[in-house]
Amino acid sequence: MTYALLTHELVVLILNFLTNYLIAFAPIFLVLFNLNLLKKRVGKLNTLQLIFLILYGILLFLKIIFFIDDGVKINATTQWFPEWDFEYLIYLLSVKTIFTTIPFILSSIKLYMMFEHKILRQRWKYFVIGVIGLIFYMDFNFSNNYTSHPLVVIGLYLSILGIIPYISLIYYGVGKQLA
Repeated sequence: MTYALLTHELVVLILNFLTNYLIAFAPIFLVLFNLNLLKKRVGKLNTLQLIFLILYGILLFLKIIFFIDDGVKINATTQWFPEWDFEYLIYLLSVKTIFTTIPFILSSIKLYMMFEHKILRQRWKYFVIGVIGLIFYMDFNFSNNYTSHPLVVIGLYLSILGIIPYISLIYYGVGKQLA
């Protein structure tokens, strides 16, 4: 059960929409982090990045069109678990992949090539592997709302087991101070 004590269908749908919106919105900040490192402007947000952030937020919010059109069902018949239709899943994964996954991977490769020190390159690999692991977790979790196919379920369980190692890799990659 997603929202254990809530059984008002509209409230549960709104909470589910907001939850998934915010979860899918979060990776854009990893892309902006990489772009700032590429431009050597850590801590600054330029106009182009702000437009990119707002555009992504709007496109992600437009999934509400599928949401309203029975793209997501959560009620007593689904035992209060979300069930997504295929169009909703594809729209969400497409927008997320085009705006966050692909730019993150490409900018991470560029940054890796820019680093000259072996230690920085190694730490950057840890960071990227950790983020990609969390992206897989997010995608498997979203996909599991559409289907309970054994491959999706296995991928989801493996991703869940990897959450702590992924977060640790991210921390070790960019969070921990260099010696």
